[in-house]
Amino acid sequence: MTGLVHEAIAARAAATPDALALRSRRRWLTHRELDELVRNTQQALSAIPMPTENAPVVVITSRSEWAVVAMLGVWHAGCVYVPLNEAISEQRLQYILGQVRPGAILTDSANVESLRAAWTDCPILEVEHAAASGGPAAPVKAHPRQLACLVYTSGSSGQPKGVMIEHASLYNLVTAVASPYAPSPEHHALHFGALGWDSSIEEMILPLFLGTPLTMCTDEADYGVPHFLRELAEQSVSHLYLPTAYWREICLELRDGSERLPACVQSVLIGGERASADDLMVWRRSVPAGVDLWNCYGLTETCVTSTIYRDDRDVPADRFPALPLGGPCPTVTTHVLDERMQPVPAGSVGELFIGGPGVGAGYWNDPKGTAAAFVPDPFGPGRLYRTGDLGTFDESGRLHFVGRVDRQVKINGFRVNPNEIEGTLTAHPAVHRACVVSRREASGHTGLVAYLELVDPTQDVQQVKDHLAERVPAFMMPASVVVLETMPLLSSGKIDVDALTNQASAAGDTSSGERADGGGHAAEMIKIWCEALGIDECGPDVDLLELGGNSLSGMRIAARVSDHFGVAIRFRDVLENRTPAGLAEYIELRQRAS
Repeated sequence: MTGLVHEAIAARAAATPDALALRSRRRWLTHRELDELVRNTQQALSAIPMPTENAPVVVITSRSEWAVVAMLGVWHAGCVYVPLNEAISEQRLQYILGQVRPGAILTDSANVESLRAAWTDCPILEVEHAAASGGPAAPVKAHPRQLACLVYTSGSSGQPKGVMIEHASLYNLVTAVASPYAPSPEHHALHFGALGWDSSIEEMILPLFLGTPLTMCTDEADYGVPHFLRELAEQSVSHLYLPTAYWREICLELRDGSERLPACVQSVLIGGERASADDLMVWRRSVPAGVDLWNCYGLTETCVTSTIYRDDRDVPADRFPALPLGGPCPTVTTHVLDERMQPVPAGSVGELFIGGPGVGAGYWNDPKGTAAAFVPDPFGPGRLYRTGDLGTFDESGRLHFVGRVDRQVKINGFRVNPNEIEGTLTAHPAVHRACVVSRREASGHTGLVAYLELVDPTQDVQQVKDHLAERVPAFMMPASVVVLETMPLLSSGKIDVDALTNQASAAGDTSSGERADGGGHAAEMIKIWCEALGIDECGPDVDLLELGGNSLSGMRIAARVSDHFGVAIRFRDVLENRTPAGLAEYIELRQRAS
């Protein structure tokens, strides 16, 4: 069965024009209203002379109805959808735009001025204006094997790489792969994922394809878990897909007994990294058995989701160290193979390969990388994707994640290749050698540590940090940067990564080493920070990022500060006041102002 997702969504608008389709900022759009906005956007894009047929169009918007309108408008115009996150650094943006050479950029009013200043080689359209006028254009018929998306991920070669996904893969995702966990029209789904990533695409197209009302999450999560749960209840959300890292934050709140999952929630999908047995036990104690919990696994190269596991409460939570990956979704094949591309027996570890209609078309302008990762299927027609993940099948045929063949890690659900960060660091003239390793932070999340050997040991390392921050996303910024007199080397002359990994892990087991100090709100703030970050002590002027903090722990701090001081703040407020003393001063100013 083949088709086109955007045409199926348009057909639903024709069949049920008055049905609710999409809610953003508490405003509902019906399927007819959404389709009108999409068709107008298609007309605006079709009026632009594109350099090639099926040309790439970059889309950068905030999380709103305009993200959906832009995506569908690009497809209806016969173009390739290239989503990028609005928080992308200018250096990374310039690199990707230079690689893609888009026929146009589609953005919203919040981002249009900065993009027009950054790029002048193609037209830049404001989607709100494009969707407001013009009328429908002549339909453009796409072929199922035509490229639909170009999604950029962290690359092992030192630069982000674009994964090519065809229309047929997207259609297979919504008609077959997602069938075990798909919401029904009676559900109410939430879009939570960060725009610019593959999971975000599934979260948008699956409900619209099935006729399930969809709410775009704006900034509710920035206020922390308690506020987010209240919003779920107020908006009657029943079906949601969360990064495992954020699901863990919910489990922390449930464990304390201070919050409960709203009764409207019926199905929760998680994915992006391991879900521990400890968190699963908290979830089972706190959440009714009638709420389905699904563990999803997949990669951009295999069109988002490939395997699925539904939590079975008859199986003890501590039977496995982490939730299994489960079994392949419909139409997907999974193989755990040895170095000779032969299956390993149950209980043995091998590399996980994935096949089926969802396997991507390869990497954009990278035939060598494509040939290495997308290999002929020795068991049938088509190709297999070499995931780089190590896996094993248990005696019941369940698939389990074991580790990585390389050093790739997941940070808050995002794929990160340390090589890309190292390449950016060594591009700075002050850096002689760089090595980035992961460690388990006191908060329980995975963090990064960068070790540097400088050309001149007296060089100010802040310049190197600024250089990196301008070129990589925030989730790829190391929590700590350590300058070494000399980098530990193996006899081969390569950096001893294992030695640095052990050193980072040992450092991560300690507290910040700074004595708590400060009076008034500062002393209270330090206590909140220590509790939220899972550390024993910290100083009033220590930076959140230096303590291994990230967006999730920042949301946790925001929630606890809001509750303690009676002042509603968001994660962005914590990010702009990244020390206990600075945040305490901000709270005092807010209190005086009110």
